[in-house]
Amino acid sequence: MAKITVLMPVYNTQEEYLRQAIESILNQTFTDFEFIIMDDGSTNNAAQVITSYQDKRIHFVQNKKNMGLSAVRNKLMQLAKTEYVAWADSDDISLPNRLEKQKNYLDKHPEVSYVGSWYELFPKHYVRKLPEKVYIIDMLRANITCESSAMYRRKDLENLFYDTSLIVAEDYDFWVRALLKGLQLINLQEVLLKCRQHSDNISRKKNIMKKDTQKVQDMLIQNLSSDFIIQKKLHHLFEEMRGIKIPLYKVKFKEGCRRYYLFGFIRILKLQGKK
Repeated sequence: MAKITVLMPVYNTQEEYLRQAIESILNQTFTDFEFIIMDDGSTNNAAQVITSYQDKRIHFVQNKKNMGLSAVRNKLMQLAKTEYVAWADSDDISLPNRLEKQKNYLDKHPEVSYVGSWYELFPKHYVRKLPEKVYIIDMLRANITCESSAMYRRKDLENLFYDTSLIVAEDYDFWVRALLKGLQLINLQEVLLKCRQHSDNISRKKNIMKKDTQKVQDMLIQNLSSDFIIQKKLHHLFEEMRGIKIPLYKVKFKEGCRRYYLFGFIRILKLQGKK
């Protein structure tokens, strides 16, 4: 059996982008993987592009009707049977040593469930440098994982599924819930992925993104404290501060207490509650 399964959901991806994404996986330095590509009822020539590749590692699955990204992710996860599973978006480009480096890290760190990486947004050539260790409190401000650079330990995530009510923040929600289970998430401090920016990116549907992101953040706030009064204050403050691109909080754990420090422009509020 292969060591890694690479999962790629596809829906109406342009041929040029899809070919670059597929070939970036097929040309990896680590070759012991199976590659499951699921076409979610595309109305363009995506299926023909996928089936034009004769590589035996590719397993093609085609949905007759469009299920939506979260449902496709869940279906793909159920098909994976290998020790490690990696995600690959159908318009992004994995660097040649991506799988090898992530596999080696997971081999050496059995306590880690997820390993991602920095990524380069192109064609602007901007590198997003994600923090090495993903802490639950950092996810309150923003998603600091990258689904298209993710590799995870399958057995650690067998009981987690993507929320099909979310359209564009399903990955944010998924990894927040993984952290709440106590799993360790790590980002390698180097670029292993090129992430394409274009007008068709689903994440650019800003109104949907805002709504889904707020849903995930509200869920996270509820889990940060069992104290109802603190939850209410956190919700109120966070609603006021949404969209401010400055650090909104710091958290310190001290002698059995959890202390939240939320920062606005000139306003500081300290909330203290039992751990």
